Amino acid sequence: MFQLLSKALKQGVHRFHRYAGLVICLQIMLWSLSGFLMTFWSFGDLYIDPPAAPLAMNQVKLSPQQVVQTLEKDEVLDLKLLMLAGEPFYRIQSVKSPVRLIDQQGKLRSPITPALAAAIAREQYLGDGTLSTIDLLPTSKGNYVSSGPVFKARFQDAAHTEIYIDPQSGAVLARRKALWQWYNRMWEFHLMKYTQNHTLNKYLLLLSAIVSFLVSLTGLFKFFRKT
Repeated sequence: MFQLLSKALKQGVHRFHRYAGLVICLQIMLWSLSGFLMTFWSFGDLYIDPPAAPLAMNQVKLSPQQVVQTLEKDEVLDLKLLMLAGEPFYRIQSVKSPVRLIDQQGKLRSPITPALAAAIAREQYLGDGTLSTIDLLPTSKGNYVSSGPVFKARFQDAAHTEIYIDPQSGAVLARRKALWQWYNRMWEFHLMKYTQNHTLNKYLLLLSAIVSFLVSLTGLFKFFRKT
């Protein structure tokens, strides 16, 4: 009886190790490949901002109080004086309106023009290339995902750098390289983001980790059984 149970256990372990290992093999390869590529590719420079431009106070002709007065009964949530493309602007956010830009003449500059977007992109670019195109996209997919309008600036350089700018606030939303989409795909493979359901992805990752552990454990069992 004991021999029969031992034989059945051995066969069960062998089959589990063989077929579960075959199932999990592809995911383990994707974990290894994606981890290697994410380490090999370097995108750290995309998160480096150029030095902040000092405020040209001699160009500031409009006070914050004057800006607030133009909003009438709208309550201000945030008000910031900043330099964009060599000009001082007020970036303001209120309860009833989205973020917007106001120049020193008190004029609303949101949404910004392609010319201003191009100037902001050049100011925020750290490479040696030149600006090739500036496009206002209704939505964006690929290197940067956006459900709303966004300016996309492309530069002629070895990395094919792209800079994405918010048409309302003039803020830089993202910097990307041509390989960024592949990097993001490798990241999804590494974290097993195979669906839009975050809970399901979490359980898939947990299940794969458990199966991988059990395959390793049965491998150890098989090794010591043979010795």
